[in-house]
Amino acid sequence: GLAAGLLVEAAGLFTRSGHPDLGAEANLQLARLQLASKNWSQAEHHLGTASRLFDTIEDRAGFAWIRHLTGKLLQCQGRSAAARAAHAEARTIFESIDLNRGTMASITAMARILAAEGSHDRALELFDRVADLGETPILDTDGALSAMLSRPGSSTPTACPDAPR
Repeated sequence: GLAAGLLVEAAGLFTRSGHPDLGAEANLQLARLQLASKNWSQAEHHLGTASRLFDTIEDRAGFAWIRHLTGKLLQCQGRSAAARAAHAEARTIFESIDLNRGTMASITAMARILAAEGSHDRALELFDRVADLGETPILDTDGALSAMLSRPGSSTPTACPDAPR
């Protein structure tokens, strides 16, 4: 919509005017919008652009968010193993730079994938890890934990989670 169009324009302007940091952030937000709209090819395009810009400015936090969103995109494409790997890489970077919010987001995403695959014990361990980090409200935004606990023998259908916030 209008917001995406304005962000596309802003991303281009920032990048051309010598502000790769702002261009990277704009492309990251565009990728989030495209994930929410289930427009996988555009999400992938904006993730690639943001990744190159974050790499140019050597922004590790930005790159970690790219890996996290790439994990969400891969999960939406049904590529769970690759999604887990992307989230694990994001988590490692987030932990290395002490970005708790990012660490929690990546662990939560990995737990959701595991819950969807039926690995409930491992998913619960990861949800506990997030709770230990101190922010429990983000745990159950898509109902994965509630559904998992209410039907212990079944996996939850969270093949494509809501777009990250």
